Amino acid sequence: LNDKEIQWLNAHPTVTFTGDPNWLPYEAFDSDGQYIGIVSEHLKLISNSTGIEFKMSPSQTWTESTEKAKSGQVDIISETDDSDLKTHLTFTNSYLSNPIVITMRNTEHHVDDLSLIADKKIALIKDYGYAAKIRRKYPDIQFVTVDDIQHGLISVSTDEVDALLCTLSLCSYTISELGINSLRIVGKTEFDTKLALGVQKNLPELVSILNKAIKQISPKDQQKILDPWIKQKFIPRTDYTLVYEILFSAAALFILFALWNRRLSREIVLRKTIESELKAAEETLRFSHQRLFLHREQNSLAVIEWNTDFESVYWNDAAEKMFGFNREEVYNQHISKSILPESASEDVYIIWRNLLKNIGSRRSTNENITKDGRIILCEWHSTPLIDEDGKVIGVASVVDDVTQRKTSEETIWKQANFDDLTGLPNRNMFHDRLGQEIIKSKRADLPLALLLLDLDGFKEVNDTLGHDVGDVLLQQTAVRIKSCVRESDTVARLGGDEFTIILPELHDKNHIHIVAEHIIQKLAEEFHLGDEAIHITASLGITLFPSDAENIDGLIKNADQAMYEAKKRGRNCFSYFTQSLQDNALKRLQLSKDLRRAINTQQFEVYFQPIVDIHTNVINKAEALIRWHHPKRGMVSPLDFIPLAEEIGLINEIGDWVFKESARWANHWNKKFNSPLQISVNMSPIQFKLENEVFIKNWLDYLSDTGLSGESIVIEITEGLLMNAEADIMEKLLWLRDAGIQVAIDDFGTGYSSLAYLKKFDIDYLKIDQSFVRNMETDSNDVALSEAIIVMAHKLGLKVIAEGVETEAQKQLLINADCDFAQGYLYAKPVPSKEFEVLLQQQADLIK
Repeated sequence: LNDKEIQWLNAHPTVTFTGDPNWLPYEAFDSDGQYIGIVSEHLKLISNSTGIEFKMSPSQTWTESTEKAKSGQVDIISETDDSDLKTHLTFTNSYLSNPIVITMRNTEHHVDDLSLIADKKIALIKDYGYAAKIRRKYPDIQFVTVDDIQHGLISVSTDEVDALLCTLSLCSYTISELGINSLRIVGKTEFDTKLALGVQKNLPELVSILNKAIKQISPKDQQKILDPWIKQKFIPRTDYTLVYEILFSAAALFILFALWNRRLSREIVLRKTIESELKAAEETLRFSHQRLFLHREQNSLAVIEWNTDFESVYWNDAAEKMFGFNREEVYNQHISKSILPESASEDVYIIWRNLLKNIGSRRSTNENITKDGRIILCEWHSTPLIDEDGKVIGVASVVDDVTQRKTSEETIWKQANFDDLTGLPNRNMFHDRLGQEIIKSKRADLPLALLLLDLDGFKEVNDTLGHDVGDVLLQQTAVRIKSCVRESDTVARLGGDEFTIILPELHDKNHIHIVAEHIIQKLAEEFHLGDEAIHITASLGITLFPSDAENIDGLIKNADQAMYEAKKRGRNCFSYFTQSLQDNALKRLQLSKDLRRAINTQQFEVYFQPIVDIHTNVINKAEALIRWHHPKRGMVSPLDFIPLAEEIGLINEIGDWVFKESARWANHWNKKFNSPLQISVNMSPIQFKLENEVFIKNWLDYLSDTGLSGESIVIEITEGLLMNAEADIMEKLLWLRDAGIQVAIDDFGTGYSSLAYLKKFDIDYLKIDQSFVRNMETDSNDVALSEAIIVMAHKLGLKVIAEGVETEAQKQLLINADCDFAQGYLYAKPVPSKEFEVLLQQQADLIK
């Protein structure tokens, strides 16, 4: 090693590693979490030569292992060198090349080339990287796919397929483990698969060290590792020349020296051969039966065999100990009458049906019940039993009671990562979560916020009322903080009275201010601790990634400084690390206050924009649009205050006011001009979350009081509301229909469009978004899209309103497409109610 590598190694003597939890002979984690297999032995050689300590991170599944590698939770993972993980990791030189071999029945001879068996049925294992290479090289061969190595070998042994292609180590090991004596490896292909180590891209020194260590592994050392796992080798190709020479010599000797006893010799040789073969077969069979018996009876795991009716026909000693039933009690008994609780029956029966279909082995984890009524958690490994005709005659199951292991793992993990007092993540888990959220924020290109909270005056509570009361206060504080954040946010206790909150993937930074204010207000409320009523406050510091800092330590330091700044300002407040962000937050806070005041001081006004019949130019509809006349800011755009109103819970009150104001004017104009006029009112998705009684009663009562028909109102909603419509939303839409109120889809075609909801819900109008109309004169695609929307709507019995019509040319194109209504500056801008009434009067005069 060079000086730089030695220096790195001294600073990082331990690296974390994970692998496939169930890929023997290459690698696996046994029941004790120990890493075993060919890869494990290679790591030991590397460890001996470098001094690196490999700290294992066991996983339950290969997917979990790859996610650890992708998210940077481990330094190294073992994988083939053609892995998809190359986009995330740097791979070392390969340390093991394993040829892809051909496995067939014992009756087949040596195969030099795949083309020699191109007319046969050849199986490839699903999801193995080399399979694609083989298919490309031999496009004329009709390959079939099997789920796993066990399925593939059993398929060859039962003549479902003629051959299986897999790696030498995996094939040899599995044949030995399954005890399939009817198969052998008949040759190897030109393909192979290479194993390498995937290393995090930020560890180039580790890659260099590992490459040098791999280069030091001698062929002798590697063969010593492979020999225990690879039982079968390639069968030798028969040298027929030598056979012919021997036969010729034997024939000559036979003619010269043994003509007189020819028949007798044949009988003697034949008898001895038969006797020898019978003896060998009997010995093999005896050994096989003995091996199977010992495996079943002395196995520490429960071994159970079932007939096709799910009745037990074999039950070993370990099964008796595990479940409490002796063999006689369960023999020929259905599983539901012994160890299967009703809660697990549905999932188990699905697995059972798949096993009887002979589509491969199944692994599952489910609850079981013992004779004394205890519920235990068991891992089941079940395989179909096949007769010589390929028919399923039963199922063999190996069962492991993992109850204690799972409980212990969960307890240890919880103690290591969660605070005993509050149940919140502790400092260790907080660092882990923050690291993961930083990675996610980088990928999503979204900021995250870290909030550091310290209780003001907690020491006085502890000193005066005792630590027991202080502990209860901390527990209640944790509950209140959690009530202020989302499920996706992390609340942790670092120790003492110090808490942290992680707000990840922020689409709107203003959300930080809302959460912080909510926490401050919540903690300022009175705490009731037994007979004591306690008032405390909190100081909160806020910092952002990546604008303030790009690492964990920097974020914590910034949040700590901001928190102390909050204490300097008098406590019971929060402070941002950056002054500019705080200024923006203060402006938003002021706008929120002004918005609340605007409702009570009549600063809102409803404007109306005409919607005309495109063929007659008659105004028979209008869209109601809210405007805010701020006393200092002037006219405030709805784009600025509507999202804010939704966030701070004012949208329901504002929406209710707009609805009633629109209904009032609709009623006035209908009576004055004696002509039906519909007013369209926009509804926020949040309004649909109101309780049904409130939603229905308020509007129904108002329409009844004014004598206005529901047919005079159109409710405009967005496509997004309907995409995942819940039952209560559907109920509200049905109520609108029953009240005679029509529904329009606003900005159609710009959201998450799905034609299914047009058929599912009672929709009356589609409003073509102005982004399509705007470029109709110059973009034939927009014309085509608009025409398609109109044709589709008419086929479904819907009317179409085009928004943003500004020119006569746009109007003519829409007329040609048979559009029904138009809205835009070509006809009129949104105007106050008085000016809109003038437009209606002018129209009435023209008609007269």
